Amino acid sequence: MARIFHSLALAAVIALSLPSSSRPEDVPAPQDLLSLIPRQGELGHWKPEGEPVICFDEDCLAGFIDGAAPFYLERGVVAVLFQNYLDPHTGAELKLELYRLRGPEAARSLFQEAVLRRTSAGGEDLQHLGEQRILEEALHGVWILHFWQGAHFVRIEGYGGQRGTVPARSAVIELGSWLSRALCASGSKPR
Repeated sequence: MARIFHSLALAAVIALSLPSSSRPEDVPAPQDLLSLIPRQGELGHWKPEGEPVICFDEDCLAGFIDGAAPFYLERGVVAVLFQNYLDPHTGAELKLELYRLRGPEAARSLFQEAVLRRTSAGGEDLQHLGEQRILEEALHGVWILHFWQGAHFVRIEGYGGQRGTVPARSAVIELGSWLSRALCASGSKPR
């Protein structure tokens, strides 16, 4: 597993070093995606685990979302950033997937397909997240937040540590709020 991750990370580093002239126009520069995620010390006690990985093609994406890469690419995904965060006090983890699509319509459509037939366990504390959002408890203590904003689709999964407690739910919302503010600052404001 470590060898696979190392190979994928190496592929992402190579992709990150591509000159901007070799990227299609609708593919964001890696630094554009990296600027949207919290760094060390920007999300309370949560610490980034490893380096972020950005995928631009099916081969890289398949290593992270096995079998689903074509689904996302067919719906207009041009890049995906993956970053995990760890709470050293509780052992809880957050897994972030930040998808950049060709435009807001593609992001809205992907959101609607991804959350089809899901029921939100959200409340008033979610109203500020993106244009549409859904928070669900997938398994006992595993919370998943989906939202779209501008040309971005966000998926955050939180689990471990204090399973089933409010901190797991609130951590997912905290990271979602951070990202929503970063997207607003970059020009992806909800309509």
